[in-house]
Amino acid sequence: MDRELLAWLYWKGVEGVMPRPLVRDFLSGFEWDGPVKLLAVGKGAGSMAQGAWEACRERVGEALVVLPPGMECPVPWRKVEGSHPIPSEGSLEAGEAALGLAREAGEGDLLLVLLSGGASALLEVPWPGITLEDLMDVNRQLIKSGATIREMNAVRKHLSRVKGGRLAQVAWPAQVVVLVLSDVVGDFLDVIGSGPFYPDPTTFAGALEVLERRGLLSFLPLRVVDHLRRGMAGEIPETPKGDEPLWWRVQHNILGNNRKALESMALMAREEGIKAIIYTSRVKGEAREVAQVLAGVAWEEAHCGRGPLLLLWGGEPTVTVKGKGQGGRAQEMALALALELEGWPGSFLVAGTDGIDGMTPAAGAFGDGTTVERARKKGLDPLDYLDDNDSHSFFEALGDLFIPGPTGTNVMDVALFYLP
Repeated sequence: MDRELLAWLYWKGVEGVMPRPLVRDFLSGFEWDGPVKLLAVGKGAGSMAQGAWEACRERVGEALVVLPPGMECPVPWRKVEGSHPIPSEGSLEAGEAALGLAREAGEGDLLLVLLSGGASALLEVPWPGITLEDLMDVNRQLIKSGATIREMNAVRKHLSRVKGGRLAQVAWPAQVVVLVLSDVVGDFLDVIGSGPFYPDPTTFAGALEVLERRGLLSFLPLRVVDHLRRGMAGEIPETPKGDEPLWWRVQHNILGNNRKALESMALMAREEGIKAIIYTSRVKGEAREVAQVLAGVAWEEAHCGRGPLLLLWGGEPTVTVKGKGQGGRAQEMALALALELEGWPGSFLVAGTDGIDGMTPAAGAFGDGTTVERARKKGLDPLDYLDDNDSHSFFEALGDLFIPGPTGTNVMDVALFYLP
């Protein structure tokens, strides 16, 4: 019963940040007299495009929707499938198409951009001399290293012709309006989707510092490192910075974020007579270390005996991969929580709001005070699975995976703790 409640609350949170009604409601009150071109890109692109179609389809001329594989979008606009979290040939096709759309937007035109998480991998055009295989390698190494999203994007922006404000440069002098579904802690617009239409505070030198700090310089293709060094020497143009006049014609609007999802969950819980506390929407750090903090709060609340109670956290932890297992940051944190909460009287769910965690079909996993005991009875050592970064296999063996399927939105991860 507790799991049904947690899953129901998860879906209420997801419903609160579904892009389709958010975009539709925003555009219903938006006025523009000239021609409109549309670019939708990200994990929420299909739903965002549907909202735009319902609000202003008769005003949109050319349109491009860039989607993750398998994501549906029943509107008669051009659609291209990229891939996530590693770019693909489809991502390059999408990037070239986006460049073409931006180039064709002239003065008096409006370029309406619907941007959501995942755009960094779904939309890509590398600099000459950098190959798709190079980009794939860079992405894999950064993910494996435990790099933060800000660190990853600092590198990716400086290997790309569409990230870090470069699409805004191409679209000048058109008016650009960007509607954003945030998947970044703090809603930083230069980080969401690698900021294709936002001034970039990072540099070639900073990108090299990230690779050095994460110990990746000797593992990446020489031409990638050489490209960054040439950029630092001024041989390749820097990404556009905030003092350039083109930003006068670019406007961003955040429609949904992690906090909004948590607030939707809390509202529904309170309507069911459950006290709900939102602690933060800015969780970050190594997943197993974050788990220690969250578990400490959960134990404290259990000792106070204040149930029924829902504790809510959101954000985006990271995982430094050292093992050979399968999982994602939500499942890894759930496994670390299970170890910290052995004997705890409640249950919990950690899941990605996009319905996908890492390279697995699961969004996350359920756990409770009996998870570790049940695992040991099956001959499973939770710590061994954690050390091997194999949280997916662990929860699959217990039947505790949470597999909602792609949700059509993406505002990072949520952690729900229920005390009956």
